[in-house]
Amino acid sequence: MATKPNTRKRKFEIKKVEQKIKERMTFPKHEVGLFNKVTELSILCEAEIALIINSEKNGNLHACGYPSTDTVIQRFVAGRYSDPNRYVRDDERKKQQALESLILQYEASEAQLEERKMHLQAMSQIMTDSFFNFWWENSIEEMSLGDLENFKASLENLKLNLVAIAQEKKFNSLRPQPLSIVSSLTDIKS
Repeated sequence: MATKPNTRKRKFEIKKVEQKIKERMTFPKHEVGLFNKVTELSILCEAEIALIINSEKNGNLHACGYPSTDTVIQRFVAGRYSDPNRYVRDDERKKQQALESLILQYEASEAQLEERKMHLQAMSQIMTDSFFNFWWENSIEEMSLGDLENFKASLENLKLNLVAIAQEKKFNSLRPQPLSIVSSLTDIKS
């Protein structure tokens, strides 16, 4: 039988690098692997992680974060990490406020609609009541002398208006229609 090779990873002893050349090369060599591990850890654990490395020798600053270093730092500085369910509660509160606002708008619209319905019913009642009659609906025998004179004057005004409109239409139909410019120009040339 074949034996499996030892797949166990080697453990490295962590100690300060003594040689200056190796010291400068150690971090850049392992930087990408370290940043990949930060990203993997944040995805696997569903955590927001930021790693900031400051080199005291040359003053370089290296940063890695998921979803981004700035986002994680801003949330940390703002104190938003004290309660992990805060975002959910804030979102639910905003939705509840929006729903309450819509309910109030609906109730106001409903009240306005009821008011308009009542106004329409009142207007319909006024139209059907006997005290709101048009002059042409009244019986001539029941009219007073002043009402009869007003009725006669209204009929005479109506007659004059009808005669004026009829004469205007008759005049417009007898008047010759203007020729178009194109037809008059072709008539002149020929």
